Amino acid sequence: MGKRYKENGYSALVDRRGKHKSLEDLNESERYIAQLKLLEAENIRLKMENDFLKKLEEIERRVDKSNRIQKNRYFAIKELNELGYSISELCKYANIARSSYYKWLNYSKDPREKENLAILDEISKIYNEVKGIYGYRPSDNIKY
Repeated sequence: MGKRYKENGYSALVDRRGKHKSLEDLNESERYIAQLKLLEAENIRLKMENDFLKKLEEIERRVDKSNRIQKNRYFAIKELNELGYSISELCKYANIARSSYYKWLNYSKDPREKENLAILDEISKIYNEVKGIYGYRPSDNIKY
């Protein structure tokens, strides 16, 4: 027989790693502490959900309406992750698979799409320079 068994009996051999006392076994102060931790975790989750909705609304106002709602959710998750929220929790709340978020995050555009964006940027600059007057001549300065 083992030394621990001889000294303390069967209760010394029970494996308690990773297990917690049930609420009935806790004294009153430990019970309050456990309830406080649960409430704090719920508070953090609710704050994350609230921030997610605010960020999504902000992005929808800021981004062109032709973009899909899914993209706006990705942007909201990205910005809230930079504030310290968990990506997996945000993806669960947004009903988005985490893998699809990472696929969107790591997506690289093909050369033609990059070129189109550069041309669009150049058009926007010229548009702002001529104070909103579109036309052939001002736009003719674009280098392809």
